[in-house]
Amino acid sequence: MYHNISSKFELSFRSVSSNLLKKHLKLLKNKGFNNITKLDLIKGGLFDNKKSVFITFDDAYEGVYYSALPVMEEFGFSAAVFIPAGYIGKFNEWDFTPFSRLRHMDKKMLINLSKNGWVVGAHGSTHTDLRKCSNGCLRREICDSKKKIEDIIGEEVFLFAYPFGLYNEKVIDMVKNCGYKYAFATANGITNNRYAISRMALYFIDASPIPLLNDKYCRLYLFRNRIISSLSALTPIYKKYINHLW
Repeated sequence: MYHNISSKFELSFRSVSSNLLKKHLKLLKNKGFNNITKLDLIKGGLFDNKKSVFITFDDAYEGVYYSALPVMEEFGFSAAVFIPAGYIGKFNEWDFTPFSRLRHMDKKMLINLSKNGWVVGAHGSTHTDLRKCSNGCLRREICDSKKKIEDIIGEEVFLFAYPFGLYNEKVIDMVKNCGYKYAFATANGITNNRYAISRMALYFIDASPIPLLNDKYCRLYLFRNRIISSLSALTPIYKKYINHLW
């Protein structure tokens, strides 16, 4: 799991340089890892091949379209982007942004990605902690966002990523009822649970993605990423008490 990809320096914990992404993809390619495609997902083959990787980008920032897409195409990889449906084409005002705001992809970008073999998934509507939602709120965040994105790209939206990676049984039940085939958490996910799939987040401090695929080292990354995920869940508090100072 990545967030933003930028070809220029950004003072943002979310951003990975396009050169570092290129290095990651080259390492995966050299190690013989195959890319899980949209067709693989439609056929239900996400867990079939141990020598495969599925690359995802949470929040669907413009930097992914401009900087990640050409690099991914160079190495023959496709990916999934998860867009908060209420922020399509808008800045990430939902986030704690003391240094720089990032813009989410607009409708045209999402359509082009879908046509290029990428999967466009939902990430809620307002990027809120879904565990705190009422039933009506959950339906708007999970079901209505699915419909909105489907109307844009003209395809079924069958992937969902939990904002901040946070979920509970009530949230999972709504994801199932809304018709998603897979849902993704972060390091707090469960192996082989199609509605709480664990993902390992990569940041600018990660020289290689390979340790995340090695059980010997993976526990250290799980611990680190769980800490990061826990801190990100405090975003509403940051915004309320700190963001106005910047």
